[in-house]
Amino acid sequence: LSMGEVAMLFAFSPRNTRCSQEMITALNSSPVWTRDLAVHFEALRVAWNIAPNAPLDSFWQGFVVRATPDRVREVLQNSIDNRGPGRFVRLLIVNDANTCLIAGKPDCCQAIVSELGVSSFRVDQGMVGHCIEVEPHRSEIAAIHKSIHLPNGEETRDVKLFCSVTGAKPLNESIVKAKGGIGNIVAEIYSRVADFPALFRNVRDSRDGPRVFVELGAAEARCRAVEDIQRFDTKAGLTPPGCVAVSIDARSSDSAWLSLVRMVAKLAAHRVPGVTVNNGLYHSDIVRLHEHQLLPRPKSSRLADIEINGQFDDTTPIVSLLQSSVPATPSASSSTSTALTPANLKGSKLEAEIAYQRQRARAYKGPLIWDYDDLLQYAEGDIAPVFNKVRTGWSAGPNPSKPWSLIDGYSRRVRLPQREYLLCSRVTKLNATTGDFSPCTITTEYDVPLNGELSEGGDVPWAVLVESGQCDLMLISYLGVDFQWKGDRVYRLLDTTLTFYGVASEGDTLVYDISINGFAKEEGKVTMFFFSYNCYVDGRLLIEMRNGVAGFFTDEELAAGKGIVYTDRDLEDKARKIKRKDVSPFLLDSANQVNKTTFSEHDMQFLSVNGANDGWGSVLPSASTVFYKLCARKMLMIDRVTRIDARGGSYGLGLIVGEKDLERDHWYFPCHFKGDQVMAGSLVSDGCSQMLKLYMVWLGLHKTVSKADLSPSKDIDWQFRPVNGVGNKVRCRGQISPHRGKLVYVMEISELGFDPQTGFPFAKANVDILDINYEKGQQFNNVDDRHLFGRGDRTKKIVVDFQNIALQIQAKATVPRPSASPQGALRQGSAGLVSADAAAWRSETPPSQYMKWGSELGTLDGRRRAQQKLAPGKLSWHPLAGKHGNPMPGFTPTAYPPRAITFLPFPNNPNDNNHTPGVLPLSWVNLCEFMCNKVSLCLGDEFARFDD
Repeated sequence: LSMGEVAMLFAFSPRNTRCSQEMITALNSSPVWTRDLAVHFEALRVAWNIAPNAPLDSFWQGFVVRATPDRVREVLQNSIDNRGPGRFVRLLIVNDANTCLIAGKPDCCQAIVSELGVSSFRVDQGMVGHCIEVEPHRSEIAAIHKSIHLPNGEETRDVKLFCSVTGAKPLNESIVKAKGGIGNIVAEIYSRVADFPALFRNVRDSRDGPRVFVELGAAEARCRAVEDIQRFDTKAGLTPPGCVAVSIDARSSDSAWLSLVRMVAKLAAHRVPGVTVNNGLYHSDIVRLHEHQLLPRPKSSRLADIEINGQFDDTTPIVSLLQSSVPATPSASSSTSTALTPANLKGSKLEAEIAYQRQRARAYKGPLIWDYDDLLQYAEGDIAPVFNKVRTGWSAGPNPSKPWSLIDGYSRRVRLPQREYLLCSRVTKLNATTGDFSPCTITTEYDVPLNGELSEGGDVPWAVLVESGQCDLMLISYLGVDFQWKGDRVYRLLDTTLTFYGVASEGDTLVYDISINGFAKEEGKVTMFFFSYNCYVDGRLLIEMRNGVAGFFTDEELAAGKGIVYTDRDLEDKARKIKRKDVSPFLLDSANQVNKTTFSEHDMQFLSVNGANDGWGSVLPSASTVFYKLCARKMLMIDRVTRIDARGGSYGLGLIVGEKDLERDHWYFPCHFKGDQVMAGSLVSDGCSQMLKLYMVWLGLHKTVSKADLSPSKDIDWQFRPVNGVGNKVRCRGQISPHRGKLVYVMEISELGFDPQTGFPFAKANVDILDINYEKGQQFNNVDDRHLFGRGDRTKKIVVDFQNIALQIQAKATVPRPSASPQGALRQGSAGLVSADAAAWRSETPPSQYMKWGSELGTLDGRRRAQQKLAPGKLSWHPLAGKHGNPMPGFTPTAYPPRAITFLPFPNNPNDNNHTPGVLPLSWVNLCEFMCNKVSLCLGDEFARFDD
């Protein structure tokens, strides 16, 4: 209730929406929400004398009870009067006429439930609200919400806004003034019992009160509450006015289309006037009420993506849901009897992916140790049923010395991530013995889902490619490391270096050969292990992971961690070695330095959700021809970019700062791992890839990749890819456990250039990732303060250090060279700067008379040349020859056709203008003469004897 009352103030006011970030910042930095009423729950600990280290569920647990609010209040008051358990129980919410939510000490709540003599069920509580313990904090709550305005008439367009503290009157300026501002009204809402029946009755019974109630949220809990209240009032002889309540998103087994039809049908049955469906929200083909007839099922649909507090709902197109009763058509190329399509999947995308994995498991015919359901069991259930299928060493025989069931009794053990981040389909080979901590191997496979929720039809993310090799966890677990640590220590990744040689596509099967190569031990127990893997697709090497290091740590050791620490010597060495460079040659859209140096949450979500279909132009006008999906919405690890400085950073090539908001219930915490929640380093690192892509487009580097003969209105023939052969080094030195806060990505571009063979633009960067914990009062609002981080202060930790992330923009079609940059721009490749004029060539072919094999220059006897031969000419196809005052090197034909020039050694080097033979340094002209004409024109006259 309270969240909805505050949310309506934002829904009807652009002014409030614009100040939402200000309010969120205030919430996140306020001790009220990070200490007193949530997280540590100090308000309850102080009021009820609770020990500082007592777990939350020992003193604050919710119970839904089936009882009237009057009966609940009566029982609670009697208990309080008699100094009974009611002293530690609070009535928080009146849900309907017969259902309430109470919360407090679990044993006390159960005593009250017993006294009520009703049924109940538990509901976890993440904060303290709607009770007397909130009263001391009302002034702070009011201050946090003071920036909220009352939506005016123009904004609301005569819509009346009701809330629980104004009785039967809608909110208006006089009420707000009398209450001392919206902030005080919000504080009063949070400190009062949330009483939905009272609010509903006030609205229903007000003058000209509404008779139709439409629930916009998920499910239909409020609709059922309205019906319950109406029945209760009728039985009480109150003769309430007739009302109808409908839900626009009823949660049931019906399709979305049928849910919508039922809503409209119910309104029509009650003869509600003006029943229409606004086709700005829903496609007009879905439902149209016209002359009391419903149209047949639609052929097309629109469905908005819905995100609630970081949890992602199903966004399957309605047209697919409508076909749920239609049998799937078998695929002509498939050996299975049923093709897996959205038409025969029910529920969320995650459920669809699990169904996909199980279908692939049924179709798989190769060697098998454990299948997908085994891995799911290992990740989420007991380990023994899985490992007992392959018993060796300690666990072998009818009476094993160490049965796997022992490990299932420990509070924590090594696991794979749960289903939302379980990226392994099967284990096909295992060469290991339980209890034998020596080098061993495991081979796994992952079937990348089609249109999966981590890729959504776009590129398979960096994180998925890396994380799919996650079974080093299962291998070290199978060796028996948990027999040693018994849940006292937990697994944490420390180091890894990844080298890419390609990428995967949806529908591919990734094969990982994983090796544990060595161990570090204390008193015979494994404290760290060293591992590596190779990833293949169709026998082709995709990724090499080397220098993998993981360790096992106690809670105390993790809490004492200082993150990545840079000593004064480290910083001095870095400053001495780095030479600043000029970004100007790569800044092809220089206007962005003034017009666009930040990206909002809306911008980033748009690039993720709409970037491929609607293009980037509305977010970044200079990228109007870019139609590219930045990432799947669920994988968006950069919520906003707060700064772009093209000449910033240690190298002078760019400084980019991004942020990722963290909440305890965001999807990436609970799934990684069960009983030991920590954010996966692969997900954190994926944010670096997203930010680097954004910067490359911001610079305009996409414009240097030719569109060949495709449409000039869209850059549709290029893609981002890792730079082959470059080691991406990741160091993790601080766990990111569940908390409210944010990650701050500080990225410095270390190199910009063009591949000397293909001409494709690339960028390399180093990234420090900071963990800002609002619950501990930490803040980071100024990137200039970054020098305070990574110096050993536990409150200012760099948790991940990503060195040498490298991406390039490459053409999908075969394009030998990038097209020209804008006039006057320079571009830098591995070999140096290339002028725009010099780079405008497209692998010009040498003259045709030179392109024949031996016909002009045959031999008479196999030893001496024919007298008939072509005369020496000029190296006219060299991109620098004869331009800007440059000479044109000579060319002496041979029996072999010459090649196009693919390497520009020293262009624009100030020492490269003296072409006198034999004078060092030798110029590009001298080298061309050496390779294609006369040695003496390179090294001097004394070498003339080598000319023929």
